[in-house]
Amino acid sequence: MPYLTLGSKRIHYTSFTPPPSDTPPKHTFLFHHGLGSSQNFFAPVIPALLAHNIQCIAFDTSGAGRSPPTGAPQSVATLAADALAVLDALAVPQAVVVGHSMGGLVAAELAARHGARVAATVWVGPVRPAAAAAAVFDARRALVRRDGGLDELANSIPSAATGSAAGPLARAFVRELILAQDPVGYAAHCEVIRDAQLPAYAEIRCPVLILAGEEDRSAPLEGCKAMFEELQTEKELVVLPGVGHWHCIEVSRLGRSDRCFAETRGRRMSKWPSRLSSSTIEYNSLLCTWVANPLQGSQQVEFHALLRSRSGNYSRQHF
Repeated sequence: MPYLTLGSKRIHYTSFTPPPSDTPPKHTFLFHHGLGSSQNFFAPVIPALLAHNIQCIAFDTSGAGRSPPTGAPQSVATLAADALAVLDALAVPQAVVVGHSMGGLVAAELAARHGARVAATVWVGPVRPAAAAAAVFDARRALVRRDGGLDELANSIPSAATGSAAGPLARAFVRELILAQDPVGYAAHCEVIRDAQLPAYAEIRCPVLILAGEEDRSAPLEGCKAMFEELQTEKELVVLPGVGHWHCIEVSRLGRSDRCFAETRGRRMSKWPSRLSSSTIEYNSLLCTWVANPLQGSQQVEFHALLRSRSGNYSRQHF
């Protein structure tokens, strides 16, 4: 298994390389998962990106998945530093940073404080720090430390935090992700969210795409709307109907990404129905259309104009 040693931390990662071709990868995506998860959360998204010449790097944060906990205090800032260290170790000067849930906080921190390293960023169900959310995650931390395990959470979250589009296989996947966590690492990540401050949204200059689940109760749409309003850069908020908080896993059951991409690539999506069809669309097709066309000029991902012309099939909202 590939590991990086970053100071006292041992980080498991996977670098997915596109099939051999005459041209280098168009972009590098760095994937940062959320609480109770691992790099495997992004597995349904990555193959379609590889097929369109995108390098993908996914890793388990310290204390999650296959990266053992160190016992040291963690914060959004330390997780952001770890993400930068992963890029440095793999000689990646700049990346499109994709963050889910807690990872959305980390992606926002990177974009605000280390803008030169972030070409663009995608926040998938990003958590917005608030007193009510802090109380919820502090209660989770206390529960895990009291019981010494994650069985209670693993038996409730897969149903409570998924949407109507999720099937039993998706919920089983979520349950397995949670049960695979180290309780010490899970509690530490609860503290990260509990203690998080609002990111400096107004200081972000790179393009931002927010993907929100219409039925997300862990990172509600209202929070996504609030952070969207605070952004002063190229931005887009896309709502995925029938989806809760485990977006990649929930929506992957709705269709094949390569077929969806082929359907979207050759036509203007603005001619399509204004609402997603759950029988034909897939979450990762949006990421594919976002990066499929050659960039013009700099490494910045000019997704705003792309989505303006192609996003009619998504519930695309400007607030």
